[in-house]
Amino acid sequence: MEGLHPFYGLKKLCIISQSLDTIEGLEGCPLLEQLWICETNISVISGLHTLTNLRELYLYANQIKQIQGLSTLTELTTLWLNDNQIKAIQGLERLKKLQTLWLAGNLIERIGESLSHNLDLQELNLANNRLGTIT
Repeated sequence: MEGLHPFYGLKKLCIISQSLDTIEGLEGCPLLEQLWICETNISVISGLHTLTNLRELYLYANQIKQIQGLSTLTELTTLWLNDNQIKAIQGLERLKKLQTLWLAGNLIERIGESLSHNLDLQELNLANNRLGTIT
């Protein structure tokens, strides 16, 4: 995403229904608190490591296959990854402040201990997955 560098103070960014293939160019927006990148062709979560002030991240209806690239987003309270191609819940261990997690419409078969570090979690949406058990 070119052209975002002049917007150093940007707090909210919405990119929906665009033909993006990768997340890049956001290092010029370190104060972002809310980011929407939805209904795109993105298959890998990357390019977010400098967004340490991010509190809400919406990545629904993309082509994401794996939860990754979020470990530096320790202020995150809301994460929407619904309607992707995610098979396993992983990569959320460092998100201690996470309160809302939407993973509906993926390919997840089990929860296991994957959310045991997310003690502040208040809302979890796992609708329309392939869960055989919730243990």
